[in-house]
Amino acid sequence: MYELRCPNCGWTSTLTVEAEATVVAEAAEVNATHHVTQCPRCQWVMRIPIAALHAAAEVPLLLETEKPRLALSAPVAKPKSVKKSSTTRPPAAKKPAVRKPAVKKPTAAQK
Repeated sequence: MYELRCPNCGWTSTLTVEAEATVVAEAAEVNATHHVTQCPRCQWVMRIPIAALHAAAEVPLLLETEKPRLALSAPVAKPKSVKKSSTTRPPAAKKPAVRKPAVKKPTAAQK
């Protein structure tokens, strides 16, 4: 049995085994990953993952789209990046900071 809980109002209920089987069968027909239902109290839309229904029913989840994965014998390493030596280009010389002369604004008395 799978327990439903509304994230909006907190209402809880359980799906019966027959309801779970119906939901899983409907999802398998349309290749869905979630079952969408509404909370009877607040009408909030709840998404139930089909994988969770399979886990609650203790039935292995087998999708037609899944293909068996082949294990690699050894992990493939990325090639290491080559660092350039500092002898190929001299470091950039810093220029001394140049200050602009201060400009005094005229005051109201000077106008």
